Amino acid sequence: MMFILALAMFGVLIFFHELGHFTLAKLFGVKVREFAVGMGQKIYAVQRGETLYSLRLLPIGGFVNLAGERPDDRDDERGFHRKSVGRRILIIVAGPAMNFFLATLLFSAFYFVAGVFIDRPEIGRVFQGEPADQAGLRSGDRITAVDGREVETWRELVEIINNKPNVPLRLEIERESGRQNLAVTPRYDPEGRRGLIGVGPAVERFSFPSSVVRGAQSTALITYLMIRSIVLAIGRQVGLDLVGPVGIVQAAVEAANTGFSNFLWFAGIVSLTVGLVNLLPIPALDGSRIAFLTVEAVRGKPVDPEAEGFVHFIGFVLLLLLLLVVTYRDILKLVVE
Repeated sequence: MMFILALAMFGVLIFFHELGHFTLAKLFGVKVREFAVGMGQKIYAVQRGETLYSLRLLPIGGFVNLAGERPDDRDDERGFHRKSVGRRILIIVAGPAMNFFLATLLFSAFYFVAGVFIDRPEIGRVFQGEPADQAGLRSGDRITAVDGREVETWRELVEIINNKPNVPLRLEIERESGRQNLAVTPRYDPEGRRGLIGVGPAVERFSFPSSVVRGAQSTALITYLMIRSIVLAIGRQVGLDLVGPVGIVQAAVEAANTGFSNFLWFAGIVSLTVGLVNLLPIPALDGSRIAFLTVEAVRGKPVDPEAEGFVHFIGFVLLLLLLLVVTYRDILKLVVE
């Protein structure tokens, strides 16, 4: 089920991206021949008016087939090439823009559903049957000290407990009825090699409007950090670790296994990545098409369609080769692990 959920994530990200191109093309009167989610063999297709809507076998891409995009397809009066440079740029930018919009929605949903952890030593949840439950700890208890050592943040509390497996601890707590002392012995977690007592931190919940504001803020901040990382990687100040579809699916499954809210956050990160990478001036991606249209706007006439098509074709081949190499590496990692 987690694997299916990860594939569904890809489908949604691709759908939103292509929906951006599709919506602006329709709005500006461009003829859309096909709206496809996925690549390769068609597994489902339906004709609605002038547009064929298709679902394809491989969930690693998608496309919107617009009249007038190819050099040999310039006769249609409603062709893409007949629109102004500004409108063509907007149609192309709309794809990545929808990925940024989707990321904001996903981050907003995360804040609304999960909230954020409060970094103070206050217990938000006690897991049944765990040492904390057996010791009598309750949700809302604030731990002020452990074995006489004052604690001010949740991180401090976690560090002490993690480092004391099978060691009895004396907790000084504050609750509505007053101050109390409780004894608890962290159990040893062999997987994490640490002590655990079975509690979760307090969580701050947000209203829907506040969640949307925080979602937009997160989109802006993470986008800035991504751009900064790309610039540093170009300057060889940091390394750039590429991950293909297999690696992303694996990471998505791991995120889903830790909770649906974490999966929402991860999907938002991937959506931002798709949007940002597509804006880079890399042949065969949206950014390259925007670059050619910008050149057309500056010189007052379009770049030779065949030359542009050749550049995009070479770029597509190189991207496909890179995808194969990265996918092979991701599979190799899975086998070794």
